[in-house]
Amino acid sequence: MKKVIHFFVYKPLVANLVFIFLFLAGMISVLSMKREAFPRVNFRQVRVLTVYPGASPVDVEKKVTIPIEEKLREVEGLDSVRSISRNSESDISIKIDLEHNNPDGVVNDIRRAVDRVTNLPTQVKDRPIVTEQKSSNFPVLEVAIHGAMNEMELQEMGRFIEDEMRKVSGVSRVDAFGKRKEEWRIRVDPDLKKRYTLGFSDIINAISKRNISVPAGSFLRPITQDIRVTGEINEINDIKNIPIRSNETGNTILLSQVANVKDTYERPRVIAVVNGEPAYVLQIIKKDSADIIRTVQAVQERIDELKKQIPANIQFTELNNEGARAIKRLDVVITNSLQGLFLVVVVLILFFSLKDSLLTSLSLPLTLFATTIAFPIFDVSFNLVSMLGIIISLGMLVDNSIIISENIYKHRSKKVDSKEAAVLGASELFVPIIGSYLTTVAAFLPMAFMSGIMGKFIWQIPFMVIVALTLSLFESFLLLPVRYAQFTSHEVKKRSKQRERFRTALENGFDSLKSGFTNFITKVVNRPFLTLGSILIVFLSSCGLVGLMNFNLFPKEGIDYVMVRAEFPPDFSAQETTKQLQYFQPILNKIPKEEVQSIILKIGIQQTDPTDPLTRIGEQLGMAQIILVPETERKRTAQEIFGELEPDLKKLPGAVSVMVDLVVNGPPIGAAVTVAIEGRDYKTLKQISNEMQDFLRKQDGVININDDYKPGREEIQIRMKDTASAITGIDTEVTAYYVRTAMEGLEASNLRKGKDEVKIVIQNDDQFRDGMEDLDSIQISNKFGLLTPITAVTTKTTVQGIEALYHNDYEKAITVLADVDEAKTSSSIVNAKIVDEFGNIGKKYPGYKIKFRGEQEETAKSMVSLLTAGVLAFFGIFAILAIIFNSIKKPILILLSIPLGFVGVVFGFLISGKALSFLAMIGIIGLAGVIVNASIVLVDTIEEFQAKGEGLYNSLITASAERFRPILVTTLTTMAGMIPTAYAIGGSDPLLIPMTLSLAWGLGFGTFGSLIFIPASFSAYYKLKKRT
Repeated sequence: MKKVIHFFVYKPLVANLVFIFLFLAGMISVLSMKREAFPRVNFRQVRVLTVYPGASPVDVEKKVTIPIEEKLREVEGLDSVRSISRNSESDISIKIDLEHNNPDGVVNDIRRAVDRVTNLPTQVKDRPIVTEQKSSNFPVLEVAIHGAMNEMELQEMGRFIEDEMRKVSGVSRVDAFGKRKEEWRIRVDPDLKKRYTLGFSDIINAISKRNISVPAGSFLRPITQDIRVTGEINEINDIKNIPIRSNETGNTILLSQVANVKDTYERPRVIAVVNGEPAYVLQIIKKDSADIIRTVQAVQERIDELKKQIPANIQFTELNNEGARAIKRLDVVITNSLQGLFLVVVVLILFFSLKDSLLTSLSLPLTLFATTIAFPIFDVSFNLVSMLGIIISLGMLVDNSIIISENIYKHRSKKVDSKEAAVLGASELFVPIIGSYLTTVAAFLPMAFMSGIMGKFIWQIPFMVIVALTLSLFESFLLLPVRYAQFTSHEVKKRSKQRERFRTALENGFDSLKSGFTNFITKVVNRPFLTLGSILIVFLSSCGLVGLMNFNLFPKEGIDYVMVRAEFPPDFSAQETTKQLQYFQPILNKIPKEEVQSIILKIGIQQTDPTDPLTRIGEQLGMAQIILVPETERKRTAQEIFGELEPDLKKLPGAVSVMVDLVVNGPPIGAAVTVAIEGRDYKTLKQISNEMQDFLRKQDGVININDDYKPGREEIQIRMKDTASAITGIDTEVTAYYVRTAMEGLEASNLRKGKDEVKIVIQNDDQFRDGMEDLDSIQISNKFGLLTPITAVTTKTTVQGIEALYHNDYEKAITVLADVDEAKTSSSIVNAKIVDEFGNIGKKYPGYKIKFRGEQEETAKSMVSLLTAGVLAFFGIFAILAIIFNSIKKPILILLSIPLGFVGVVFGFLISGKALSFLAMIGIIGLAGVIVNASIVLVDTIEEFQAKGEGLYNSLITASAERFRPILVTTLTTMAGMIPTAYAIGGSDPLLIPMTLSLAWGLGFGTFGSLIFIPASFSAYYKLKKRT
């Protein structure tokens, strides 16, 4: 390595060209990099959606869900399969094993398995839709369109703006909530139909046979023409004049004689309301490769242009802007980074001369610019997680430069030539610095290969740390010595009196500090057992304090998204739910305008995002979606705001339940308490669920307790009378056809208007679809061509319906859900109590079991993966140290200093009032690789002094005093780089704080603790061996 350093120092042009290249390439990367709020993550989840019009959940389960699940059993590489059978829809969510060696192949196998399902009911007109879900499916902008004069204007304006949004650069697709498909409804008067002895089939056949267009070829002559036979319906009036029946005398029954035709929309099952007005909500999803900020800005600019083209009464309300949120988050990261950079430079100036500080601190911007080159090369976006990796490495980037700078200065002070001093100063430290670098890499590298959603989410943190430290290593060995050789000399230049006094004061202060430290270390070396005993007591005390701390995968901090869920009786229509949900509006309007960004009421659905595992669909369901301004820009937390409003919100008239959910930032993980009870029979499952819910209600701090087995609407079941059926020739299929057509409507034909398909639907007029008497008045054509009352051939019974039926891994399941008040308890504590009480449920109910889902499931997976990463990190560090020192004892001694960092983490989090989280644990593992760096340098220096003949005990004192300054400076610079983020000096983000807080506190305690622990351990060893 000395030869390489010598080449660069004596050929400065090469180094300078490399310097310029890194700056230019870095600038280009910065200007062209893609920006996002979070990393792009492929969750490897597949959704299979099948529509079975008008079917009950029981029928959907039997005839659609189970046949598809049977085929999915044959597919290898699936982690879990969960299905929901609800009215008219089967929704199967499949998680692929993230550790499978060919996940794309598994997705293809799923598609093929679904294609092999051939026994679906004939009413299922469309094949099951198989889609892969990614993090890029999340909307980056949600905009509500409202203020229309009527429903037709709202739908037309919504469609027009939706089409325009699709044309914007960077937009992948636009989803619409509140959109209703256009329908031409033929509303039949049953009395007139009866007068003319017509059946529904007569009307449907007349329409379908008219609305056709068939190419009929072309002429054979050289100059030819195409021929087409067409009866396509283009205008709604075309339908009115369609003849249904004619006779030989020319008498014709026209459709308009038995029905009226109306241009309308499908029945509303989901509704959006903004400011008390119906709304058409557009959810903008960007392309994978698009920059989130540029895409959102392009959409906003296009909306501003469209405002000039549409009626003045049409208004736009921005509901959720991930682009603005990304800007704020990235601003927080950049501001904290710049403040950390400033503090690092200040620390350097305090301990080195101004010139040395500047030469050393240049390593920071150069390495940062060089690091950005990796972004486009490895397709990494500029996001919160990748920048967190850079923040963590910020202070460490100058550690190598500080140590090398000090060693170069030591040679310069001995009157060695500047170039030679640069070569010697850098080359002498190659082994210990490489050792420190490798131990840090060993700590962070296993995190890049963690499994599960969390592994996919955070891999960029270790990646960016390793890239930054690798480039820092290159810079400190090959470019830093060149700067010192070019811009310094061994001649001491005279300073101004003010600078001289300032520097003298600093040096005197440091000498006093060093002297005090040396005296303290002398006492440590003389009384090693007392010192080690004290350290042990402190460590055990911190372990005891862990019991006072909560652990949450993602603590509820920095909340800006709140969802108020409301559920009404199952017989509520979407319109009635909308009417009742208006109760929320005046209560939510009490939130000061400076604290709230947007409020929208959504009816027919409850979900936090498109991948929400707790999504519910039903006309009796509603939610208020509230987006607050960022927590740093308001005086109150979300907990405080809704703590005041919740009592009034829960007084919602007619509601079965009202729940306030504070939506946590981070990957989708589900509720804090999510326990799936699996078995053969729903009745027994419900019994176990009730027992578990009663148990949870007795636990302090457990809130929003419920399960997903909800009663649905009452169902009127119609059965044929066998004898009457045989006499009239009216069977179950014919009856179902007539009942469905009369009450729900049947598609007779369709046509296209632009991009949209318009269905022509036939049904009874509205006044004949209102109640039981209308059902009883239905007349069915019999085999004699006459009409028979439905009551003559059928019987009716009323049964309780169910909202939805759930399966987990092909087993019937009911899931118990609950949230926790983190001020009173935590999810881990509550879930542990559930295990104690219901872990052996199979003894009481043979064949039944419980499985944890949601937050507990992800916590368990993440902790196993984290433990694996921790074990690999510790072994990697140990192996590197064993090779460096060619010893087993010294690496073990150095590793024993790592728990001292844990002491700092415990005290730091308790003092800061924070709960331990997943990212905090990631910080603790990374901490291990950073703490040992000081120990490596210290042990190496002890060996150096002992090799020079220094006494065993004196070498401990001398080495500790010798390395005190560089260790102090490197520790302070590393901490300085993270403190602004850890304490939100430049802005706060709940995902940034835990990791930087654990690293900063752990590093402070661990590094200075190792300066005491290492000499004390050596001294204790010598005394036990009775060596002098």
